[in-house]
Formats: sequence, C-alpha cells, structure tokens
Amino acid sequence: MADSDKHAFTIQGIEALTQLPVPRSVRELDERDLEAVADYLERVLQRERAGMDGLFQSMSQTMKYIPRFLLQSLAQKFIEPPIAARITTHLSLKQSVGIAAGLPAAYIADSALYLEPAFAAEFICALPAKHRANCWEALAQRHPMLTLSLLVHVEERLLKKLPISAVLSLSESEMDESQLRMFSSLKAAIG
Repeated sequence: MADSDKHAFTIQGIEALTQLPVPRSVRELDERDLEAVADYLERVLQRERAGMDGLFQSMSQTMKYIPRFLLQSLAQKFIEPPIAARITTHLSLKQSVGIAAGLPAAYIADSALYLEPAFAAEFICALPAKHRANCWEALAQRHPMLTLSLLVHVEERLLKKLPISAVLSLSESEMDESQLRMFSSLKAAIG
C-alpha cells in the first residue's frame, strides 16, 4: 500500500471510530504519529467498551429464541441504533439480515453509522433487493459522506443499481483528499 493510501486509510479508520471529521491538524501528522493517534483512540474505546461486549454477546444469543416479528417491533421501540449496531456485530450475517428485513430503512441507515464500513456495506448489500435499495437511498440522503465510505466496499456490479444520487451530487469542494479519491473511484465505477 502506498504511503498516501495508508495515510488515507488511517484517516478513514479514525473517522469511523469517532463518527466525526478528522481535524486538519491531525490530518497533517506524519504517518507514524497518525497511527499513534488511531491506536490511542482505539485503546480508549476498548477501555470504554470493556464488559459491554459480554452484554451484547448475551443479548445476541438470547435473540435466537425470540420470534423475528417481535424482535423487529422491540428494536424500533426500545433499541437505539448504536445499540442495535453493537448487537449486530455479535450476530451472524444471516441472522442480522433476517431481523433487518423487517425494519425501516431509516433505522438501518442510522445503525450503519456505528458499524465498521466494510461490514455495514456487506450487511446492507445482503438485504433483499427492494429493501437494500431503500436502505442505500435512506443512507445516501441521511448520511451522504458515510455512504461514500461504505460504497468503496460494494461490488461494482451492484453500484450501478443503487439509488445514490444524493452521494453523487456531493460538492467536491467540501471533501478532503481521501474522500475525493473515493468519490472519483465511485464515479469511475458507475460510469
């Protein structure tokens, strides 16, 4: 991986961890210092999450015994998207898709904010075609920059079928270097 690609990948990782744009002063760090910041953030989050993974693992195991229609109803009413995302990471893809198939696209889009980009893309792409399209559309409208980072992980054959006009209409002047590269490769893939 080229140094500029590695730098951009580290920036993306920090943005995924924080769900915030990386400040310019951090972007300008050399690769070694940038990786140190990313490692530090990861350790802070790990410490913060300590013990919670066991809870989410237990919840995901319990969910196997609850009918899907009930889980779908409970999720919308009582489980906030960040919690749903954490539980999703402890379910199989098949289980996650089965539950998500009955949830509103906006709820899935908001939950995707809290998933690793590659997994979020895989998860949404595994949904039934109509629901998948609705989720990508909701995601593109609600979180266009996040959608851009997820689309990098989508197979080219699917990209052309997705309703992502909100992402394609983003202003390039508001993008940083890594986002511009993602945007350019997305436009090239779509044709």
